[in-house]
Amino acid sequence: KKQVEILRAAFKRGVHDRLVDADLTDGIVVSLGHVERPYWSSEELMAVITATPKVAEKGLLGVLGLMGVRSGEARSLLVGHLIDGRLWVRNSGSGTDTTKTRASRRRLPVPEVVLPWLLEHSYGRPETDHLFESPRKPGHPVGKRYISDVVTRGVTRANAGRSERIARINVHGLRHTFAAIALSEAGGDILSVSRALGHSKPSTTLNEYGHLAPAGLEPLMARIDGLVAGTASSALHPPRPEPSPGASAGH
Repeated sequence: KKQVEILRAAFKRGVHDRLVDADLTDGIVVSLGHVERPYWSSEELMAVITATPKVAEKGLLGVLGLMGVRSGEARSLLVGHLIDGRLWVRNSGSGTDTTKTRASRRRLPVPEVVLPWLLEHSYGRPETDHLFESPRKPGHPVGKRYISDVVTRGVTRANAGRSERIARINVHGLRHTFAAIALSEAGGDILSVSRALGHSKPSTTLNEYGHLAPAGLEPLMARIDGLVAGTASSALHPPRPEPSPGASAGH
């Protein structure tokens, strides 16, 4: 699309300078078709989390799927980053003390369903310990493969005896799951979801997940109707004045 736009600009200048007779890009349209990313519904995500027996792994899946934290960010979390029911996301997992963008450094309120798992898992541990520590390498965070295995095991357990099977998604699909739940099920606004995801610009969120937002103006207008219904009713139908004492029917 960028190449066509550059070529179009060149042709327009060529026509203007009488170097060419016509803009040969007229009528050419390049569509940026949206590629659907796999994600789970809230029911599917909770089925996987419920089927996961370990508290640490429940918390990990909750942080990824219900808070939108990146895999690298989750691996870099320390016990001390959980403060007063909020999770301080500071590191992108690149091995430095800062994240890719300033917007990525954020404090996220932990959902009530996730908080007990994190509190139980971190209870009594030093603040400098990795929140999600590797069970095989003490002092190190869980590896990328470990998180992928947690997802795989959770899906397998959740599908046992389930008529409608849950599709396997990759770890990054949990981040898309958060966006889908926040926008299409919880009715969240793009700006709030963008802040939760740590995007530098809301336009990034809109480009990637805008199609998941409630479609059309009907939901918006319905909410406006609900807000002003009482006020509008009072304005259109004001209370009738009480007749003064002694007033006659003829008046």
